Amino acid sequence: MHRLLHPLLAIEDRSARYWPVILLIVSLLLCADWFGQVTNSPITTDAVYTARMAVNLVHDGVISGSAEPPLRPSMYREPAPAVSVAMGVVVADAIFGEARTDAYLSGDRARFLKYPHVLWKAISVLAAYWLILFMTGQRVAALAGVLLLGMSQPAIDTVFTEQEAATLLVVGMTMLVIGLRRRSVVALLFTGACLGVLALTKAAFLYVFAGFLLVVPIIEILMRPEEPPRRVGIAVIVLALAFGVVTLPWMYRNEVQLGSFSITERGGLSLYTRAVKDQMTWDEYKGSFYVWSHSRSVQRVIGAITGFSEKDLQRGGRLQRLNRMNNSDFAEGDRQAERAGRPDLAISFYRRARAERVKREMRYDAAGHPNPQDAADAELQSLALQEFKAHPLRHLAMTGPFVWRGAGLLAPLLLLISLVYSFRAGRNDLRLLTLMALGYVLFYALLTPFEYRYSLPLSPIIVVIGVVLVTAAWSRFRVSILGRHIVEPAAP
Repeated sequence: MHRLLHPLLAIEDRSARYWPVILLIVSLLLCADWFGQVTNSPITTDAVYTARMAVNLVHDGVISGSAEPPLRPSMYREPAPAVSVAMGVVVADAIFGEARTDAYLSGDRARFLKYPHVLWKAISVLAAYWLILFMTGQRVAALAGVLLLGMSQPAIDTVFTEQEAATLLVVGMTMLVIGLRRRSVVALLFTGACLGVLALTKAAFLYVFAGFLLVVPIIEILMRPEEPPRRVGIAVIVLALAFGVVTLPWMYRNEVQLGSFSITERGGLSLYTRAVKDQMTWDEYKGSFYVWSHSRSVQRVIGAITGFSEKDLQRGGRLQRLNRMNNSDFAEGDRQAERAGRPDLAISFYRRARAERVKREMRYDAAGHPNPQDAADAELQSLALQEFKAHPLRHLAMTGPFVWRGAGLLAPLLLLISLVYSFRAGRNDLRLLTLMALGYVLFYALLTPFEYRYSLPLSPIIVVIGVVLVTAAWSRFRVSILGRHIVEPAAP
């Protein structure tokens, strides 16, 4: 056995002298591939608002989602992605000259708005490499992580915010693991600031971070009695202060200019959409696993088991309320119902929730409210929380399909395995990563519709956890089967 596996065991030793060259070649190949993925394809759907914010920021110095003057300050979407995309606007203007706002939504200008994602992805891959190397001490494992992450989601040919969020999360967690192990206040300050920018990229992370600061110190004190609680408390305070320094100025701006001390104003709609989907029937509950499958092959298997098919998603079908696709035979009617603020005329859960928002915005606007959109969002949030409180067991039962929708099966299973292993092996670094990822998944599954793209920011962390687990299993195999001693890195 040892002779058969000897080539694999010697890879790292043989490649040590060539390692800088190997990394350079891999990096160049990946960057070339990423640049090739960026096209002139139009910027559509939710990404349009971010693109407009970026253009308005560069041209007029105002973070606003308006397509035409007058430009009113907005907080409908988070500000950090607009600052990132603004780099592409600056370059596009230098090459092609300034143009009207929506001219940047297609063609060459749109391509330049997407290019900053190449830089973001490069940073995320670099951070993942150093985190794996720090946790395993093995360059081959770190390189494997680079290749896995470099060839996977999130996509680059877009200005959706998942790539920025993925990068900020893995960089922040890398600095957290290093900072705690080396007891570096500077690293912890950087972590808090980085995760603060993440909250300005994905507002929901504000609550994930708050939960992380509440739960993790308790676990760390219980699991590591030798660690003085005072030191844990100082780490929490440093993280919270740095996080607040980054997020509070934007929230104060929103309070002064828009009357809302928050990061964005879409939280109510997200909560309300989740509450509306809590009203699924038993047939719809079963069918949600069919509708929200991540691949056609998995969907066919589930369809064969449950008896659901594509016809169930069309008008009159058992699963019509779960169908938000634009190619359904009632899609246009649903869009009209949303625009008219008539939730009673909408079929899908998705359009019904959005029509409810429009209905309330129209009512506040007619009453002369200074910010009807924010007022409607606050009302929807209150209604959603009342619904959750009235039916807590039903809400918890509905969480399963949303975990499936957003994260699938393999990622949650990997996280559960990692959590068990991290406790059994005393791997505090791995436990931190796992708890952050699990908290992220649970928050989105409990309080949002948890679309698949919402989980893409976890991609680098999932890859790191997977590589660390495989490396640990391989090390145990080498010890137990081959009798070769491996020195694993000390836990932080």
